[in-house]
Amino acid sequence: MNRRSPSAPIGADARVENTLLTDRELAARWALSPKTLANWRCAGLGLRYVKIGARIRYRLGDVLQYEADRTFANTAVATLASTGRSPGS
Repeated sequence: MNRRSPSAPIGADARVENTLLTDRELAARWALSPKTLANWRCAGLGLRYVKIGARIRYRLGDVLQYEADRTFANTAVATLASTGRSPGS
């Protein structure tokens, strides 16, 4: 599926998808402490990250996908998703 808008230059999606956010930038976006993100990384929770030397970065494309995967129409759907059940089960 091509998500690129007709007016966007070719390669624009790739640049956005591969833009790297610092842990502080992501923490600010989600109104969290950078320490929370560090705790999630240590516990194997949260989203994928890139480690370059001692620096941690998050790809914007991964952040957007993580947010999309956790977007729900209502609390019933969110509760089912968190338990891994399907409606009616």
